[in-house]
Amino acid sequence: MNIRKIITDIFSRIFNVTPSQWSRVSECWFITFFFKIGAAIGWTIITAAFIAQFGISFLPFLLIVNAVLIIAGTLFFERLIVRMKREVLMILMILFGATTLFFATFLYGKSPIAFFSLVVFAESVFLAQFNVFIPILVGDRFSPLESQKTFPIVESADTIGGIIGGALVGILASRFAMGWFIYMWIGFLAFVIFVFVIASHITQKIPSLPQSEVKKLPITKKDQIKQIFFGIKQIPFFKSLVIIVFFQLVFMNLLEFQYTKAMEQHVTAKPEPTLSYVISKSLKADILGIDDVLKNSVKDDIPLPRVLTVQEQAVLTEKLGTFKGIFYGMAFIIQILFASRIISSLGVVGSMLLNPIIMLMSLVGMFLKFGFLSSVITKLNFEASNVVHKNAYFSSHYAFPHPIRDPAAEFLEGVVRPFG
Repeated sequence: MNIRKIITDIFSRIFNVTPSQWSRVSECWFITFFFKIGAAIGWTIITAAFIAQFGISFLPFLLIVNAVLIIAGTLFFERLIVRMKREVLMILMILFGATTLFFATFLYGKSPIAFFSLVVFAESVFLAQFNVFIPILVGDRFSPLESQKTFPIVESADTIGGIIGGALVGILASRFAMGWFIYMWIGFLAFVIFVFVIASHITQKIPSLPQSEVKKLPITKKDQIKQIFFGIKQIPFFKSLVIIVFFQLVFMNLLEFQYTKAMEQHVTAKPEPTLSYVISKSLKADILGIDDVLKNSVKDDIPLPRVLTVQEQAVLTEKLGTFKGIFYGMAFIIQILFASRIISSLGVVGSMLLNPIIMLMSLVGMFLKFGFLSSVITKLNFEASNVVHKNAYFSSHYAFPHPIRDPAAEFLEGVVRPFG
């Protein structure tokens, strides 16, 4: 016991966490960690397999279907959250999602459309909703004062999980078939359930907060929609947060498509002509006549969308996984060394605006000279600055009154984000 106490005290001083908080920190950290490993593996293989089957030009269709199902799932589960205990509902989400993924593994070689329908349904309706509930669960586990110390530690699980998930795909993509990665995904989801079960016996509950101010608010929990629109109308910060999240996701999805397209073209060795490429090839500097040059270049150089071979799919999956691990590794360095200092100096709103500003500058460079290198640099800039945005964004939820905090977080993550 003395050795255990000494080790606990050492880690408490290093991470600035009190011994009484470690059980809650560990629960939230491992839930996020295992879920994010599975999510990194799952979305990477879904993207690569979808491009291999249907071509890069149909990737926006996948993103749109995913977003629509997330919104539909949010509207469905918001009715259940007021009737069921949150932990029980989250476990059921994992169980239904994992079961759907398991049945999908039998359809990959037989019916690709049925396979992707089941996988996207599981990811968008069940697992994406679990991801929406993670910050709400973390917010319930800690008080606002505790969150300043504990949230950066819990959030590091997201980044570390992304590193490990991307590394696993990058290392194993050329050695294992698609079905094995689905089984790995299911395995990490099972670990999430184990964490819930174990934590239910050891986690120390957070002390209840005074409710005097809550009673003064003209909001009830009976109508989630009224709560949300009341908050948007009465809280200017909430309105600003909706705008920031929406436009950030618009930029992010544009970047995601362009980055994935650059990866696909790098694998197939068939890049498309860009503005700088066309001008250098034609040796013309007349911007007024660039339309004719582009039309002629498009006819000559752009191949029709096509599916990938098995070998090309393996290479694409490997590259997407490897670079995902690299991006998350850089984000982890930024998170550990600079995130708290940037938030302290710029504030919550300034830190959230840092990511869209950097991303807009990077997108301009990618537009002028689109290619593998410019896309990788833009994606790296996004992931490195996004970790600061996420820390500030989740901390900002404590600015909302307690009755509207959970509905606001669910609305931002489950409606505004996929709508963007």
